[in-house]
Amino acid sequence: MHKQADTGRIFPAEVLLSAMELDGKPVLQAVVRDVTVRKQAEEELRNSRALYFSLVENLPQSVFRKDAPGVPVRQ
Repeated sequence: MHKQADTGRIFPAEVLLSAMELDGKPVLQAVVRDVTVRKQAEEELRNSRALYFSLVENLPQSVFRKDAPGVPVRQ
């Protein structure tokens, strides 16, 4: 989690640190990327998968999956 300096908003972030030299002096560059949208999409995907598997597991009939050409897919 990261806190935005100007607003104080806390958000999930990826941080990339790079050590380098600038004018002969060692410096550290930090790039902070807000990953809020990606985290939300991951959570929605987890929920969707959980619902799908719950429905398939609890159906009274057997369910078989096939790919686009019609070949059965193992789960």
